[in-house]
Amino acid sequence: MAHPHFDARTADERTLDHHSQSPRPPRSSYGRRVSVQVLAALFSLGLGACANDVAEETLTPAPAPTPVAAVSPTPAPVAFDRDTLWDTYDRDTAERLTAVSRILAGLAPESTTITIDSAAWTKYAAEIASAWGQLESTQLEPLEAWRMQNLAQVPSDAPVIYPFSGPDFLYASSFFPDAPVYVMVGLEPIGALPDLENASEEELSSVFEWVNKSLYALLNFSFFRTNAMEKDLKDRGMLPLLMLFAARNGYEVLDLAYVGIDDTGSVKRLEAGNPDKLIPGIRIDLLGSEGQPPQQLYYFSMDLSDAGFDSRPGLAAFFGQLDRPIAYLKAASYLMHNEYFSIVRDALLERSQFILQDDSGDSAALLRCKQLDAIVLWAIYQADRFVLHSASG
Repeated sequence: MAHPHFDARTADERTLDHHSQSPRPPRSSYGRRVSVQVLAALFSLGLGACANDVAEETLTPAPAPTPVAAVSPTPAPVAFDRDTLWDTYDRDTAERLTAVSRILAGLAPESTTITIDSAAWTKYAAEIASAWGQLESTQLEPLEAWRMQNLAQVPSDAPVIYPFSGPDFLYASSFFPDAPVYVMVGLEPIGALPDLENASEEELSSVFEWVNKSLYALLNFSFFRTNAMEKDLKDRGMLPLLMLFAARNGYEVLDLAYVGIDDTGSVKRLEAGNPDKLIPGIRIDLLGSEGQPPQQLYYFSMDLSDAGFDSRPGLAAFFGQLDRPIAYLKAASYLMHNEYFSIVRDALLERSQFILQDDSGDSAALLRCKQLDAIVLWAIYQADRFVLHSASG
């Protein structure tokens, strides 16, 4: 398999329109953390059917995945033998990508494919190690305990859809570590990996300062701020942070490819300049725990409003190929409470067998159809959600 072109960006990626304008919070030390109580209460999990539906039906079955030209969004489960891994993937490419992801994560590469000898990286690695230790103790460890207690009934082999995700692969893979496919969608551009092998010390310092700045909100508040993402990810894009989170969650990176979705929902390799006007995206093939087959992470850059779906219908068709997915919504800015986000909202409600969300996702009036428990946490008071929560005891 040929080495991927890490420096290619499509015209669509460079010209994406963003909507948020308010400033990001000032830089400071990684001090504030979300509490264990807030984390445990953050999400509500739903399963069930509307009261006027037939009792035996809990949701509409998803049709069988439709074959696509280049990439299947839902790989068939197979008995995985790691000895055959390199029949499919190129070992040199995998070692190089994994080394890059570890360097971006402040972790020393485990192979000699790419080495790092930089004062800027040494300083950055020490800073992120300290910050990540606090993140694990205050967020990720409580999250894992909550997941084990509350998500036992969620199928581990279901694909995960995470709209309005930004680069937050960290929490998607922490809540659903065994998902065969993750599909993340947002406005932010895809970007490219930095050339760490040939970068000067000044260039490396710039890269690691950018990573620190981009991670500020996640490490302090557990989510990315939309306003800050517009500024922080405008030039470098999502890909470096996706790779960082993959390394920090223990993944090796087997391959990556720039891909796109056509109007039929088929996923194809993205050609330079995107002449076919595909929905631009990236696919990263990951290898996790021992005995687990490779997993696929997709990120697509697209406007998820109704106007965006009207002009680019392929994403809805792609969603339709995912077999009974789990929807995950966090810090979604209450967008789906608006009628002009009805297409993505209805698609998630109709197709998802589970929805894990905070209250910025689907509104209580619609979630009542799925008999969801709900917890009011943030700024927008919803009387319907209060009633649902009170009734649940």
